[in-house]
Amino acid sequence: MTLYISDMDGTLLTPAGTVSQTTTVILNRLMAQGLRFTVATARTPLSALPLLRDIPIRDPMILLNGAVCYDPGSKEFSHAVPMDAAALELLSKAEAAAGIGGMLFTMEDGRFTANLGRVEGCLWDGYFPMDAVAHVDAIDPNIRRRAARELLDTQVIYGLYMDNTPERLDVLNACLENCNLTVDYYRDIYSESRWCLEVCSRDAHKGRAVSRLRQEGFSRLVAFGDSRNDSPLFEACDFCCAVENAAPELKQKANLVIGSNAGDGVAQYLERMHGR
Repeated sequence: MTLYISDMDGTLLTPAGTVSQTTTVILNRLMAQGLRFTVATARTPLSALPLLRDIPIRDPMILLNGAVCYDPGSKEFSHAVPMDAAALELLSKAEAAAGIGGMLFTMEDGRFTANLGRVEGCLWDGYFPMDAVAHVDAIDPNIRRRAARELLDTQVIYGLYMDNTPERLDVLNACLENCNLTVDYYRDIYSESRWCLEVCSRDAHKGRAVSRLRQEGFSRLVAFGDSRNDSPLFEACDFCCAVENAAPELKQKANLVIGSNAGDGVAQYLERMHGR
């Protein structure tokens, strides 16, 4: 049995960060015919689940770059990979040195919880529509006001920091060098005036999470991606497709280059392979 696994931003989603009507229609038709499809994304469940609400995914979704998985059937989270104590302590000190806070995601009593530290509200207003995931009991409906220093005894699985200028994030990034954390620092593709830094355990990545899916009985895994954080995903799968807009280094690792995300490349490829 084959499972198709797609990255979201830059791959499945349009350049505007949405799931197009064409992709929705194609995936619904193919999945009704038996196609197995899921996602492996850096997105949180708070933003990924609303975007995917019209696609009938039934296999585990890999979220936060593999720091946690979500089962759409049971509506439960599993395989959380927390930061270790030393890394979390360093993150707390880095927040203080940079004078910045962000959104830290924790697993507490089986519930996925968002914690907002010292931040500028305008950056985060409306960023996570909690009402859109109210149907998931395993998500805490409240955003708690807690920084890293208040979560040292908690299972922290991911951190997201944003700023309209890079200076404070530069400091944060420098403080987190040479520690047991994976740091992804970049300019937001959806905004010309926003910089982002994401951080998680080095043991959390899409490749490790994908390897667990083989235990679900899938004999073949096919990946779709566009950026460097999809490299572990490609390494763990049997066949890999880079979208036309993908980074050159990912294209070199791909078995095939397909259409761009602007042209519904993932859905169009699946239509050609399985459409009837």
